[in-house]
Amino acid sequence: VSQSRYGHATDSSRNHSVHTLGWTVVLVSLLFTVLATAVALIFHEFIFKAFVASSFFDVSRYLPVVVAAGGLFTSGQFLALKIYSEMQSKRMILANTVSASLGVGMNVIGAWLFGLNGVVGALLCYSLIYLLCMARLAARRL
Repeated sequence: VSQSRYGHATDSSRNHSVHTLGWTVVLVSLLFTVLATAVALIFHEFIFKAFVASSFFDVSRYLPVVVAAGGLFTSGQFLALKIYSEMQSKRMILANTVSASLGVGMNVIGAWLFGLNGVVGALLCYSLIYLLCMARLAARRL
């Protein structure tokens, strides 16, 4: 939808419209992330008892953090889509490379030093870094 609205990204009124739409989608995504994280925080034990084998019950406490990380990353992906729609994907190369490299490093170090706690923490940190990188790039208008 955003690419068809942007066209060739030369009309400033169309660009402004899609810029606003992109940020609106991100804000809705972040609000949904907060809501989903709260639900996971309150009901993580029930969710695991209903849908997961009993041998995994002890890791249910990580569900809210994983849900939050997924929501942050998804919001970053919405911003990436906005940048792609602006036909500015070259601007993303450095941010994607740096954030992905940091993510791998944080996962390795987190797993090595803290086990599962470190991996879950690294996932959350990576998702936030990715979102912030995309937000910085997406904030620039054409």
